[in-house]
Amino acid sequence: MRYTLASLASLAAAAQALAPRGEQCSFHLKAAGSASGNIGQLSSGQARIGLSPATFKLDGDTAWDSQGRGCWWTPPTKLLQCDVGQIPEKGWKFECDGSVSFNGQKEFYQCDADNGQYNIYLLNGQGKDCAKVTLTSDGCTPECPKPKTTGAQPTCPPKETVTVTQQQPPKTITVTQVITSVVTQGCPTPTPPQQPQPPKSCPTNLSGPYEFPHLIIPVDSSNPDKAAGTSYNGQADSKISSIFNFDIPGSYKGKTCSLVFLFPKKENLETSDWKLSGSGEVVFSKLKGVANQKTTANNAPAVESELKTVQIVPGNGYSIATFDCPAGNAVSFQMKSKGDTSLWFFEDYNPSPLGLYITVC
Repeated sequence: MRYTLASLASLAAAAQALAPRGEQCSFHLKAAGSASGNIGQLSSGQARIGLSPATFKLDGDTAWDSQGRGCWWTPPTKLLQCDVGQIPEKGWKFECDGSVSFNGQKEFYQCDADNGQYNIYLLNGQGKDCAKVTLTSDGCTPECPKPKTTGAQPTCPPKETVTVTQQQPPKTITVTQVITSVVTQGCPTPTPPQQPQPPKSCPTNLSGPYEFPHLIIPVDSSNPDKAAGTSYNGQADSKISSIFNFDIPGSYKGKTCSLVFLFPKKENLETSDWKLSGSGEVVFSKLKGVANQKTTANNAPAVESELKTVQIVPGNGYSIATFDCPAGNAVSFQMKSKGDTSLWFFEDYNPSPLGLYITVC
């Protein structure tokens, strides 16, 4: 198709008119669900989980990509995409903890695409093998409100000494007695308010902000040079242990994080499952480095510190460790069996949540 110079100029002017004009900030998106990871873009502008992170820009409650394409949920399937000349759809909102919503909707849907990638939809049932997913942003988030103070102290006059003279009626002997007393006025010295103590641990549930592992790597001591790549399952037995990677958003700076393990009863599961035999004891450790999809038993990061040994019983949640959130960084934890324990589970945040998470408070 041929275009005249005039029509090309008209298209350019239209694109310029649609370009974001307000105060903008840049951000990246991550997804947490049965499949987790960075959100990138195909050359067409389609957003997908499992690609290198794409840079987006927020202008009020509208989003654009780095090429100035307006982002919207394309009808009729409501697929997330950014297109040339498209007026971006309004409704994006970022909370101070990095959580993302669109017109109040906080859960979205990931559906299998290809090559280990996933499309993102606003509505369920628009693709194959769909599951719920939440989105978090590493930028454009408002500052979290500071805790309220106990209130202003009452204003009191400065301390002073007042002399009070009382004259009593004369007695039988005609002697007038003068009694002088000293009264100290002013406020009593206030007792300093008790400072709130930091929480010993965050909740062992997903009622508040939390992080889903963005990578689960099984390593096999019987095949120490094999890189199994990422998995949806956690496993710990005599041969296999699992490494869990968490990417902590920058918005968690100054907050407290807890590593928690949730192990509900089977009758409370909807989309997940687990298998457990033996004593049920597992050991959790923090690693010195961060694992990746090429990690094996031979090249896995060394243990920095052993955190806790837990005897897992169905129907319980366990706080493994509490620490200052390593905001903006990735961190890896390892789960190994102890004794005759053999554990396998499908990591899933759907009711009831099962697996290893980081909660925030």
